[in-house]
Amino acid sequence: MSIRRAWWWLLATSLAGSAQAAPPPTAPVTESLLDRTGISLAERELRGTDPAAHERAILGLGALGTPRAIELLVKGLEPNGLAQSARERLLSVRALAPAAREARVRDCLLRVMTSISAGAERADPLQALIRDTAALALSASGEDGALAGLARALRQPGRVAQAARNALVAHPPADLARLVRAHGTPSLELVRLLEELDDERAYEPLRALLERGGAELRAEAGKALTRLGNFDSIGPLPSPARAAADPALSLSAAELLVRANDPDAASLVARLLGAPETRERALALAHKLADPALDPALLSVLSEGDSSLLAPVFAALSQSASAEACEALERAASSKATAPLALQALSRAPGERARAALERLLSKPESRRGAARAGVLRGAWLDDPPHGLDAELEALARSKLGADRAVAGFGLALRDPGRARELVTSSDPELAEGAARAAPFAGAALAAADRLAREPSGRLRTQLALSLVDARARARVPTSVLIALIEEQGPATPIALFALAERDSEETRARLLEQLSSPDPLLRAQVALGLGDSDDATALGLLESAYRFELEPEVRHALVHGLARRRQPVRRRALALAARLDPDRATRSLAALALAGVRPAAFVPGTGIFTATLERSDGAPRGAVVTAPGGLALPVLADPDGELALAGLPNGPIDVRVALLPAEGKSPGRGTP
Repeated sequence: MSIRRAWWWLLATSLAGSAQAAPPPTAPVTESLLDRTGISLAERELRGTDPAAHERAILGLGALGTPRAIELLVKGLEPNGLAQSARERLLSVRALAPAAREARVRDCLLRVMTSISAGAERADPLQALIRDTAALALSASGEDGALAGLARALRQPGRVAQAARNALVAHPPADLARLVRAHGTPSLELVRLLEELDDERAYEPLRALLERGGAELRAEAGKALTRLGNFDSIGPLPSPARAAADPALSLSAAELLVRANDPDAASLVARLLGAPETRERALALAHKLADPALDPALLSVLSEGDSSLLAPVFAALSQSASAEACEALERAASSKATAPLALQALSRAPGERARAALERLLSKPESRRGAARAGVLRGAWLDDPPHGLDAELEALARSKLGADRAVAGFGLALRDPGRARELVTSSDPELAEGAARAAPFAGAALAAADRLAREPSGRLRTQLALSLVDARARARVPTSVLIALIEEQGPATPIALFALAERDSEETRARLLEQLSSPDPLLRAQVALGLGDSDDATALGLLESAYRFELEPEVRHALVHGLARRRQPVRRRALALAARLDPDRATRSLAALALAGVRPAAFVPGTGIFTATLERSDGAPRGAVVTAPGGLALPVLADPDGELALAGLPNGPIDVRVALLPAEGKSPGRGTP
C-alpha cells in the first residue's frame, strides 16, 4: 500500500463518523494538523486528472466535515466546480448531507436538485439519483429554508416535484401547513404527499385544498381524505347524466364511496362498469368492494367477449363468491379458452360455493387436471381444498399423460411430506419435476438437493435447483453443480449465483465480481444477497462499493439486505447512508430495521401462491424466474400443458420473468433468464 493510499485509508476509517458529529456551524472549530493535511491532500487530488483520486478526495472531505472541507465540497458542485462527473457529484451530495442545515449547503443542494434537466438524466441515469439524494438530504435536515425550497419544488412539474414528494414522505416536516402555504399554485404532487404521509395532521391542509382548489385538485384531495379515514368530503352521488359528462368525477366519487363502505357504492361502480372509458378502473373498485350486487354488471362485461378484461372480471367475481359468480366461473372453467383464469379465480374464492364448483369440475375428465391444480392451490391458500382431491391426484399419477402426472407430483408432494421425499426421487420425470416444485415447501428440500447433486443437465435439474432456497439443502450441493447451473444461463442461474456467493471463496471471487457488475440487475441482486452470508470479511467492502453507484432500486435493496446480514459493526456506516438517503422506500425501511438489530432472512416460506399460463406457439418448453418478496429469484418450470403453479411463497409482491428453456441436451445460450 502506498503512503498516499494509506493516508486516505486512515482518514476514511478514523473519521467516518465525524461529519455526523460535527459541531453546529456557529461553534468555533479548530482544525487539527490531521485536518489541515487531509484538506491539502484533497485539494491536490481534486486538481489532478485521476477520477479515482477525485472520488477518494471527496470521500475524505466528507469524513473530515470541517468548515473548510464543506467549503471545498460546495465549490466543487458549482457549475464550473471540480466535481464534474456524475459519480463525483453524487459523492459530494452525500458528503454534504450531514451539513444540510447550513445556508450555503442548503442552497447548493437546492440548486443541484432543481438544475438537472431531462436531457441530462437521459444521457446519464445517475443524474436522477443525484437529484433524489439532494432532495432527501434537504428533507432530512428539517431546516426551515430547506423545507421551503422543497415546498416550492412541489409546485414544479415533472420529476423535481416527484423527488420533493418522495423526500418529504421519507422525512416528514413537523409543520405540514407550511407546505400548503408556500408560494405557487398547489399541485397534485402536494395532495399525494399529504396522503402518503398518512397523518391526521394532513386533514386541515387537505380540507383547505378541497375548498379552494381546482376541480382535479378537489377530487384528489377528497380521495386523499377518504383514504386517510376522513369521510367528511363525500358529497351527493353524481347523477347518471353528470356521470356520463364527467367520468373522472364519477370515478373519484366511486372510490370515495367504496372506501367509506357506503351503500351507494355498488350502484355507482355498476354504472361505471357499463362505460368503456371507465371500465378498467371500475373493475379494480369492484374487486375491492366484493359486493354480489355487482355480479350482473360484471357478467355483462364478460358477455362482451373482451379477452383483455377476463382476469380482472374473474378476480372481482371470485371476491364476490356469490352463487351467481361461482356458477359463471364454473362455466368459464369448462371452456378451454377461459379455463386457466377461471380456475385461478376459483382457487382464491372463499366459501363453500367455490369449493363445490371445483369438486364438480374434478369429477369431469375434461376439466379434472386443471381443477386438481386449482384445488391444490386452494388448499395452500385458504386451507379449504375440494373433497376427493387426494384420490383424484392419485388417479392423475397413474395417467399416461405427462401433464397429468406433473400436476399429481406437485399436488401429492405439497400435501404429504412423506410422499414428497418419495416422489422427488421418482424415475418418472414428470412426477419428479412436479414434486421438485413443491419439495422445499413440503419438508423435502434435502431429498431434492441430494438428487440435484447427481442429476445430469436438463429440465429436472433446473427444477431441483429450487431446493437451494433451503440453507441446509444448499450446503449439500457441490460447488461444481452450482457453477454448472450458472454456466447454463437458464432459470436456475440466479439462485445458483446466490448460493455460490454465500460460499464466497478465493476460487470463486472472480466469477462473483463479474456477475456483481453484470448488465442484468437480477444477477447483480442475487450475488448481493448471497454475499451477506459470506465468511470472507472482505465481502462487506464489495457490498459497500457496489451500493455506492447502483442505479436499480431492486439491486440497492439486495445490497442493503446483504449488508444487514453482515456481522461487522462497520456495516452500520453504509446502512445509515441507505436509511437516510436512499430514494427507495423499501430500501430505507430495510436499512432502518437493520440498524435497529433486525437481521433479515433471504427467504422465509409462507402461504402465498402463484399461477400463470405460459403460451408458446412453437411448443417449446416454458418456465419463469419468480422473484419472491425479499429478493430471491426462484426457477419455476411450467407443466407440459403450459400451466405454472407455485405454493409456499412469502406473502407480498413478486416479480416474474418468463424464461426460455432449451430442448433436452441443448444449451439455452446466453441471456436465457
